[in-house]
Amino acid sequence: FDRIKLDASFVAEIEHSEQAVAILRSVTALGTSLDMPVLAEGIEQPAQLSIVAREGCAAIQGYLIGKPSRSLASPDQVRRAMLLAPRAVEEDAAFG
Repeated sequence: FDRIKLDASFVAEIEHSEQAVAILRSVTALGTSLDMPVLAEGIEQPAQLSIVAREGCAAIQGYLIGKPSRSLASPDQVRRAMLLAPRAVEEDAAFG
């Protein structure tokens, strides 16, 4: 395998659950130690994108970026998604 996937069920909770954020942090730390990128699945909200980006996920998938496809979101797609809610990063700082 060439990457670690963080299931959408964890991503769905990261805005409201410190436990879900702790799992995200643990998975990204594991990815770093194995020199493997972490893919966060199920990104649907700008705040979710902000959190997974802050915690070091290298790739994302989800309806915020686009409908399901075989390819991962490109860096340009992620930047465009972040422009949808530029305050999401600032608002997220209060959470974590």
